[in-house]
Amino acid sequence: MKFVKTPSSPALRASGVEPLLLEVADVVNTTLDLETTLRRVAELVRKVIDYEIFAILLLNEQRQELYVRFHVGYPRKLRSGCG
Repeated sequence: MKFVKTPSSPALRASGVEPLLLEVADVVNTTLDLETTLRRVAELVRKVIDYEIFAILLLNEQRQELYVRFHVGYPRKLRSGCG
């Protein structure tokens, strides 16, 4: 397998997105537990965006639908239908 280095955009570097993406890639590559990975990704995103509610949706490839797999800050009433 040959890796091709692509030039990174100055806008990405300036916005702080590139370091975030590198940290997310590190978490994905070092953690086997999905729940831990999703929680850690949420923590990393919080460094860039101070969110009140947050969700990670995954794709059900068979049904071609997104579903909430991880969430933070949703009201108890809505949580029962998530994840």
